[in-house]
Amino acid sequence: MDENRIHVVAAVLHRKHTFLIAKRPAHLHQGGLWEFPGGKVGNNETALDALKREIKEEVNLNINRARPFIQIKHDYADKKILLDVWLVESFSGEATGLENQEVKWVSEDELLQHEFPAANHPIITALRLPPRCLITPDPGKQTDFFLQKLVNTLITGIDLIVLRAKSLDTHEYKNLAQKVNALCAIYDSQLLVYGDADLVEQVRADGLHLSSHDLLACKTRPISPDKWLSASCHTEYEIEHAEKIGVDFVFLSAVLETNSHSDAFLLGWNGFQRLVANAKIPVYALGGMSTEHLPLAFDAGAQGIAGISGLWIDSV
Repeated sequence: MDENRIHVVAAVLHRKHTFLIAKRPAHLHQGGLWEFPGGKVGNNETALDALKREIKEEVNLNINRARPFIQIKHDYADKKILLDVWLVESFSGEATGLENQEVKWVSEDELLQHEFPAANHPIITALRLPPRCLITPDPGKQTDFFLQKLVNTLITGIDLIVLRAKSLDTHEYKNLAQKVNALCAIYDSQLLVYGDADLVEQVRADGLHLSSHDLLACKTRPISPDKWLSASCHTEYEIEHAEKIGVDFVFLSAVLETNSHSDAFLLGWNGFQRLVANAKIPVYALGGMSTEHLPLAFDAGAQGIAGISGLWIDSV
């Protein structure tokens, strides 16, 4: 890590669909803004040890179990930081502001109503995203059969879907997307569509997905910030361009070999982790992924996994 970059840990503590946030004292850097509690990693201290110490000292909670969630490198005008965020899976105690700071539990929607330092914004995005995303196999012309299989897949708890259907023309794709969106509404899942921004509004989808080619053709964000914008990436340059135009999250591939893209360059977990370490937005691992790969993806710094055949229920 850059010697001039300050290593800071932060904890996402959650209970009953709420998250603990704290208000930074006015005299501190970024004072008056809200944050996820944490602090600097000391010399010869691991990130997890620092997290446990800081959370005990700041809000009097004992962390029992936590896992890496997202790392964000951010450069403020006066300092550079590495924000090392952990998702706390088990803790004990009652939250109290031991440094006279205001602390409170807020819902996901309420998070968006509070002002956070810029480095915290990707954390909020990550909290709103599920750990698994389905990229649908191409339905071909058998759309009714495809929809039956989609229902079986949605039943497994898939909360985010990208509708991929290159074999369909624009009219056919729009008709299918409307049907898929109706199913997503029933199963409380979110739908991202390919195409232009107008299609998102016409279908009433939750967002737009860009291929890597379409991503590089964009000079600005093509949809409003109240809709999701995702993109497919394969290189550091593509990730940086996605960040530049305001993409919310990306799919990075190919991590492992796949049947659909057997000739793709493979990053492997080491290559994937290296690229994710410099990303400033959530990244899904794509390529040969199934639910069993989630722990490896988390360890590599991913938001989670995205998959086609690995998440699709092929039997009806």
